[in-house]
Amino acid sequence: MKLKNLILVIPMLVALNSNAQTKSGNDEDDHLTERNDSTKSSNKWKFGSESQNVLLVEKFEVAAAWNHTGNEALQILFGWPLGTGRVFATGSQEEKGLNFLDATMDFTYGNWPVDFGYSMGNDQTGHNPNLIYMGPNVTFMPSDFKSIHKVFNILRFSVIYPTFTKSVGLSNDSISHFNSGLEYLLFFQTKQIEKGVNGFDYFVEGLLKVRGEKSVCELELGLRNHKLLDNKLGVGIKFFTNDFNLEDIQSSLVIRYNVGNTNPRGFSH
Repeated sequence: MKLKNLILVIPMLVALNSNAQTKSGNDEDDHLTERNDSTKSSNKWKFGSESQNVLLVEKFEVAAAWNHTGNEALQILFGWPLGTGRVFATGSQEEKGLNFLDATMDFTYGNWPVDFGYSMGNDQTGHNPNLIYMGPNVTFMPSDFKSIHKVFNILRFSVIYPTFTKSVGLSNDSISHFNSGLEYLLFFQTKQIEKGVNGFDYFVEGLLKVRGEKSVCELELGLRNHKLLDNKLGVGIKFFTNDFNLEDIQSSLVIRYNVGNTNPRGFSH
């Protein structure tokens, strides 16, 4: 699909052309220092940081589930003349051939935790991949605060005004546009909670999309180990349901891989 290809191309171009400008030698030193601290042998529980990312992204993970076939999450931080911006994208391949992809590009002044941007993708909230939406958004990033970043790799809350496009006939000219209300999106991943160099590291990740009475809710409890592929491979259990149907909460075993690990630093707010 042309739209999906376009969404995938944008993050990759930004990653190649912009991210190198957002890092300095001090950043690399801090990465290494925090990594060394996180692998010290200790009997105390603490929030740790992951190894230095390879692709210079804040997050890039892929996951495969037992009966919820796949998920991807990508977040890139880049610079622009007045401040910083981000590309955030999530993908989901579900049973019955349902495939969803959402992408958002945000900009903010300086390092403000409030971003303004534009979102586009398939209607996962309405469980209809044939509906395409586009619209402006406002995103609040509490994890840009150092105090919150100590606990969360990513914590973002977005309000989107989506305009949906639907084909109403055989002709490409037979297209209607409509809006069915604001969409709210919450995505978070905690820092890993670790205990010593030989122990397992635990984390929690969640996604919530709500628009009217329609919703998608996912929560994953996972763990990693320092000595297993440089702490990049993880396993977990994901719970998910649609439309807050507590009588139909499904679960699935998940295997995930950190293609690019999350940035261990927050902004200096």
